Formats: sequence, C-alpha cells, structure tokens
Amino acid sequence: MNNDKNKIIDKHIVFAEKYLHNKRNATLAYKSVYGYDLNDNTAAVNASKLLRTTKIQQYLKERFGIFELDSNYVLKNLKELAENGKSENIKLQALVTIGKSIGMFKDDSNNNPESLQEARSSYINYYVKNIMFNQYNQQKKALE
Repeated sequence: MNNDKNKIIDKHIVFAEKYLHNKRNATLAYKSVYGYDLNDNTAAVNASKLLRTTKIQQYLKERFGIFELDSNYVLKNLKELAENGKSENIKLQALVTIGKSIGMFKDDSNNNPESLQEARSSYINYYVKNIMFNQYNQQKKALE
C-alpha cells in the first residue's frame, strides 16, 4: 500500500478523464467508474464531493488546464439540475444541496426531516408559482 496521502488513485484519474469526456457530466462519469447500477442521486452527490477534492482539482488543472471549480459553477449546475432533473428526487436533492450551501437550513444532517420538508415546500412553491401558473396562462390564452 502506498503511504503517499497526496497521490491520486487510479479510479480518481479515470473519473477525471471521464468527467471531461462526458462534457463535464460528473454523475455519468462517476457511474462509469464506480458502477452504472448506482442510484443517480448517490452518484451525483458522490461525484460532486469528488470534484471538490484538492487532488481531483489539481489533476484537472495540471492535465487539462481547467481552473478550480468555484461556488458559482457548482450552484449554476445545481440550479440547472433542480430545474431540469430527470426525476423529482433529483430535483429535490439539488434544491436541498443549494439550500444547505446558502445556509437556508439550520441542520446539515441529510436525514433532518425539517430540512427535507422545507426543501419540499420550497420546491412545491416554485413549481406552483412558475410552472403550473405558466401552464395555466398558456391554456387560458389558447382558449381565448
């Protein structure tokens, strides 16, 4: 076993390569390295954590000239995932992550029912105000 704590492991290198090959789709890159049978939410969360590690950021920067990921990049992608995710669970997980990152929730625990309820309420409010209202207006205009 190698005692060099700063050495990047082979799977991390493959993940970084797949990340770029898949047009910076971290979830797909993670699943291609660690198993396609993984839940999308699990893969997305783990991929996000992996991308934030100094070793991965340093490797990407040295190998590909990519700048370090900043909070704006992460939040922008989480927002896109919250709006366009494949399932309600993915959207909710993205919203919870955004909420935690901007300090909306008092407890950082993933299992906090109050935090999840707040995220669900926020998502439902967003959905009703933005999506359903727009659909209603479109239908109303079509009938006129």
